[in-house]
Amino acid sequence: MAVVEEATKEQATESAGHSEMAGRLSEMTIEEAGSRADAAGLPMRPGEVNLLRVLFQDPDHAGRLMHTVRNLFENRVLDGRQRELIILRIGWVTRCVYQWSKHWPIALRCGLTEIECLAVRYETISPTRSTRDGLVLRATDEILDSGDLSDDSWALLQAEFSAGELLAIVETVSLWQKMSITLRTLRIPLEQDVAWWPPDGVGPDDRPLG
Repeated sequence: MAVVEEATKEQATESAGHSEMAGRLSEMTIEEAGSRADAAGLPMRPGEVNLLRVLFQDPDHAGRLMHTVRNLFENRVLDGRQRELIILRIGWVTRCVYQWSKHWPIALRCGLTEIECLAVRYETISPTRSTRDGLVLRATDEILDSGDLSDDSWALLQAEFSAGELLAIVETVSLWQKMSITLRTLRIPLEQDVAWWPPDGVGPDDRPLG
């Protein structure tokens, strides 16, 4: 037990240290970001979210991006578990700690288990995954690798998903690949209360993908 507690303390210390790393653009204060959102007539509150406190330096850009994100979350065409599998896979493959760490608890709330989330780290898709989960992950990898899907891969998806779901899959991969690029390029730091590469603090540079 003492070893586990010590490891947890070390992870918390490491997470806090990484959270303090400076981004490439300064974060607005919560009050400043809120004022920008109000002035632009946007309903979302930047609050303690570091990404939004950077993006709201340009409220029009932030508003367009958040509107797209909100639509994907609220239209519920694609099951939440498959959406979060896509987001976690992109976060892991692209080494985007912010994306992985922020979406880990969301994935659990969408019904994924810790074991299912951890399996996203590995290139080989677990044979215990459902057909739909496995197809979504394979499609994500193929789009990340080539920017496209082969006719064979598309046919496999079509056999399992509706037209609306297919659109949502492609849009989700596209959007969260863009988000990963934004987060990594701007060096957006994690918030102080968000764990670093949950659940164990191990990132892709610490463990091979295969």
